Amino acid sequence: MASGNIRKRTTKKGVCYQITIECGYDPVTGKRERQFVTLTNCTKKQAEAELRKLVYEHEHGHTIKSSATKLATWLDNWLNTYQVGIAQTTRDGYDQSIKNYINPHLGRLTIDKISTNDVQSWVNALSNRGLSSKTVRNTYTILRCALEKLTIMQIIPRNPCGGVKLPAVSKYEAKVYSTDTVVEVLELAKGKNVYPVVILGALLGLRRGEIVALTWGDIDFSSGIVTVDKNRVHTSNGVVLKSPKSFAGNRKVYAGSTVISLLRELRETVSKANSDDISSRPIVCKENGEPYHPDSVTQ
Repeated sequence: MASGNIRKRTTKKGVCYQITIECGYDPVTGKRERQFVTLTNCTKKQAEAELRKLVYEHEHGHTIKSSATKLATWLDNWLNTYQVGIAQTTRDGYDQSIKNYINPHLGRLTIDKISTNDVQSWVNALSNRGLSSKTVRNTYTILRCALEKLTIMQIIPRNPCGGVKLPAVSKYEAKVYSTDTVVEVLELAKGKNVYPVVILGALLGLRRGEIVALTWGDIDFSSGIVTVDKNRVHTSNGVVLKSPKSFAGNRKVYAGSTVISLLRELRETVSKANSDDISSRPIVCKENGEPYHPDSVTQ
């Protein structure tokens, strides 16, 4: 709740009244906030009336609090306070975007001084660096969300990201290998460690994290159904096993008789070399059964 007081002062120009409004604490920095207003050529009653008006405006949200907090400080606060429930991989992405793309250009600016022109210049600079339109747009979205929180908290009157022109995103066109090429690659990979990677990637369309996470227990050899419900990803905390990013990522894939036949041959080879149950063993793994790092699939 806002409060205030009046102090009568005598200067060379005459008598004035200094009003001090106690506005609580800055939600960004935690520092005490005050607003100072100096009135001249007025009576004490007029100053008291102005004090009541200012206190009312602050209590009813009619004024916007300003802050000299730098954007870099706010982004760190926003990430650690308001994004605590996001996946580690998402957080790592935000962290890298803020560190590499946002702070070097805008981080030194105070949050109440950032203009739409500042944001537009920053977006243009990222595009001129050769970053893809998708990267620029994703990074812009992080900034927009962080600043939108400040408007909700009534620290800035409007989001300066509004009205910014973003680079157009070109339509993605997937490159599909021909059947002859896939058959040729399978023949070349047969008998090598990369063979199951080619089967799962080329014939089932699994991503690299899904390939190294898939276990023999995920394959129903009688129905030909492969359950894809795990993804091995690299984070700042190391490699972790998690669910696919989206609901559609959790899926059951019909492998077909040809793929099942190839996988059955691989399973028989693995079973002969291991006396223990292999249902929880990754299909693509090291000789000791340890899973590969997802990056190793594309190296």
